[in-house]
Order: sequence, then C-alpha cells, then structure tokens
Amino acid sequence: MTAAAADRSLDNGCVAIVRPAVPDAVAAHPDASPGAAAADGRTAPVARDDARRAVTLLLAAAILLGVGLRLKHYFARHAYWHDEASLVLNIFEKNAKQLLGPLDLAQAAAPGFLLLERGVYVLLGRSELAMRLPPLLASLAGIAIFSWLAWRLLASGNERGGSRIALLVIVLWSCAERLIWHAAEAKQYSIDVLVALTLLAVALREDRNETARLVTCAAIAAVAVWFSHATAFVFGGVSLALLPAMIRSQRGRGAVTWMAANALFGVSFLALYFASVRNQQVNALYEYWAAGFVDFSKPWIIPVWMFRGMMGIANYALDLGGPVLLPLAALGAYVLWVHGRRQVLGVLVMPAVLVLVASAIRQYPFNGSRLTLFLTPNVFLLAGVGVVALIEWTGGHPKWKWLAVAVPGYLLAVAAWWAIVYLVRPPIYGNMPAAVRYVAAHDAPQDVIYANKISEFRCYWPDAQQHQLRDAKELDTHVPDGRFWLVLSYRKEKAIEEFVDDASRQAQQLDAFKVTGGAAMLFDGTNGPSSRPSAFAN
Repeated sequence: MTAAAADRSLDNGCVAIVRPAVPDAVAAHPDASPGAAAADGRTAPVARDDARRAVTLLLAAAILLGVGLRLKHYFARHAYWHDEASLVLNIFEKNAKQLLGPLDLAQAAAPGFLLLERGVYVLLGRSELAMRLPPLLASLAGIAIFSWLAWRLLASGNERGGSRIALLVIVLWSCAERLIWHAAEAKQYSIDVLVALTLLAVALREDRNETARLVTCAAIAAVAVWFSHATAFVFGGVSLALLPAMIRSQRGRGAVTWMAANALFGVSFLALYFASVRNQQVNALYEYWAAGFVDFSKPWIIPVWMFRGMMGIANYALDLGGPVLLPLAALGAYVLWVHGRRQVLGVLVMPAVLVLVASAIRQYPFNGSRLTLFLTPNVFLLAGVGVVALIEWTGGHPKWKWLAVAVPGYLLAVAAWWAIVYLVRPPIYGNMPAAVRYVAAHDAPQDVIYANKISEFRCYWPDAQQHQLRDAKELDTHVPDGRFWLVLSYRKEKAIEEFVDDASRQAQQLDAFKVTGGAAMLFDGTNGPSSRPSAFAN
C-alpha cells in the first residue's frame, strides 16, 4: 500500500494502517487458479457473515458484562462510606437554596447534581439505592456511548483486527474497577464521565464540519457544567483542538463562530462560578488537593511529578493496568500525530493538558483520583490506538510478535481479575449501619458516643445529636468517666486498632459487637481498664 493510500485509510475513522483487500491480494498472485478464486468468492461472504455475527455476539456480551457488574455492585447496597456520607448529609440536611451556598464537611459538587440528588431524596428517601440511582444510570449510559466511540475510532475502516481491539477496550471499560465502584456511589464522578463521553462523541464525529461540532459541544457544555465541573476541561480541550481548522475555514468566519461558542459557555460558567463554585472554595479542600498541584519550589522534580501524575491517571482508569496503559496511550498519541490525525489527538489530549494548567495555578489536582476519572475515556481510546499500532508493527517484526499477544492478554487478565472481584467479593469501605443498629438497641440516655466516621454515623442515626456524639480521636487525650460507646467503620482492622487501644488503656470494656467492616464497643471509664481481653485482640 502506498503512503497516500494509507493516509486515505486513516480518514475512514481508523488509525491503523490497513492492509490491501482480498481482490488486491489475488491480483498480486497471478499463479492463483481461477477455480481457487471462484471458491474464495463463494466462501468469503459466508466467512464474513460468520465473523460479523461472532463480533456482534462478543460485543453484546462485553456490554452486558459491564451492565451486570454495575448492577450487582449497586444492589449489594454497601453502606455509605466516609466521603460519600459527607456529601449526602448536605443533601439530606440542606434545602435547594442552601445547596447553592457553602457545603459542610469540605464538600464540593455542581449544583445541578446536588439538586438532582435532593429531588431523589425528597421522592424516594435516603436509602443507598435511592441516592445512588442517578450515578448508576449515568454509568450505564456511559457504557453505550463509550462502546460506540471505541467502535467508531478503532474498528471503522479496519476489518483486519480493528474490531478485536475495539472489543478489548470495551471489555476494559466494562470491568474497570473504579468505573464500577463510582457507578454505585452517591457522588458526581459517574456524571463527570458521562458528560465527557457525550462531548467526545460529538467532537470526534469527523463526518461533520468543525463548526457544527463546536456549536453542539458548546450548547451541551453550557448546560452540563451545572451538573459536572469537569465539563470545563473537556469542552476547553475540544474547543482548542478544533480552533486551527475553524480559523482556516470560511475565510475567517470560523474564528468568529469559535469565539461566539466559547462566549456561550463562558457566560454559563461565570454564572455558575458566582452562584455556586466560589461558595465551595474552602481551604480544607485545597489542602487535600495539595499533592496534586505543581510544586514550583522544586522545579527539578516537576518532570518526575508529571510522570507520576500521568501514571496515576492511567492506573486510576484501570487499577493494575496503568503501567501498560500509559505507554500504549503515548504510542497512540504518537501514531495520531504522525498520521496527521492531530485534531483527534487534540480532542483526546487537551483536556488533560488543561487539568495540568489548573494544577499549576493550584485550582485542580493533576493525579490519579476520583477528580480525574473523567479522563478515563481518553486514556482507553488512546491506548486502543496504541494497541492497533503495536499489532501492525509486530506484523512486520516476527521476533516481537509475542507482544501482540502479551500486551492485550495482560490487560484482559486485569479486566478478568476485577470482574471476578466484583462478582465474588467486592471491596467494603465500612459498615457503620450494623454498628449503629447495635448501639441504638443497647445504649442508655447518658451514654457518650465516639465514632471514627461521624458523617457515616449521622447518615444512619439522623437524630444522634440528642446523644453526646464526638470524634473518636478525642480518646487519645481524654477518656470520660462513665459509660461510653466506641463506634467504628473501617476497611481494615489495623486502621482502628489505635482507637481501641486508647479506650482500653483507661476504661473497662463492658460489651463488644463486631461485623465485617464495623464494630461497636461499650466501655466504662469509672473503674479503669478491664482485665478482659479486647474483642480485637484476636
């Protein structure tokens, strides 16, 4: 295939170098018999139909796997964990107007999402299934949009392997641990991903002109930013990626359209900032993000810090897969650049660049965390392009052909591992409800309650203020006289051993209750420590 032909193949929506079709291959072998050619002509359509049917079944299975894993995790109805509980407490305790103001417990979220959750709370109550319903629906919709994106970018125009790579990244998306976890969490991160996918789906429609794509993205983003702060990065990246083509188009009128589209989004974002964002900018939040900010006081470590940040983003997209995904994404970016697909490259890379800029001005962290989950589609799509390029390259280098099997095989193994984890024994970040129920059934009116996760406790005992509810950290310096409860929610027992030791040193243990992820212990600080061993001694 000539270089020009290869470039034309790229315009069909696939980044791979497409090999010649069957008729060209037959023409290249004049010794082939007419009978063989006729036989190939008879069997080829049947083989193609069988292949399409198999691919369709595998695609449906991959999508259903993602849906099934998310539904199973959702209906497991795990307890609210600490950060999630801190946000839902705001939704439970504040009215619609108050949700536009500062949030308690150093929380931040877009007002549209908060009001949506408040509406669910009013209609359906405070249960985990109710409050996690919007993120679940967003995650399920995300599977469909990502599958369409992956198929269009990786499989379209590449009948020789592109569909297999598209299936690979769809399986990775379906089984990605963080995507499954956040699908059943009353936080905004699944909404962030859905908005990012929607904007990418519009921006990567290369069969439409840049003006139509940017105007559509601006209209979507102007509304979506009220539900997802991350919209600003995705739309900003799309806008910058489309700018060069728009400047060249329509004798300069494209630049005017570009400015108008950005003005539309800018007005909406400014309104959001003054209505909500500035009210949520508290020091505690920025202190928590500090490790994700560029440290200009040590410029010599910035390259290492940036690499760690990129590795964290890739690994957060697919835990255990980051060390493979990151180099694949870098290879994918290189291939897009070399083959002139720079607009696609810009759409996929510029959102991360803008996050890095925000990190440099200490406004948003650049690291692998919940806040950068919306970059997961970009990582997977770039990595998919990288896998296509790797397979094409190893086809011409037989001694490296094992990479074409080992790299996808490793990623599939990681996906299978997380699928098994969430099917058999998904992670538990705490179990406050069981501990609260035990205390409620056995407490006395004057009991003091110490909890290591106060926000979780208040979610499951809304009127707990009638008791003396305190932070368990206070036991380090003072153990009260009389009866008191130590109520604990945890992922690993080692995390709460210090609280138990602090109470046991100066108080007598009267009762203990323990389940996976949660515990409640009753102490009496009047008569000193008990001679009985702690329930956690074993």
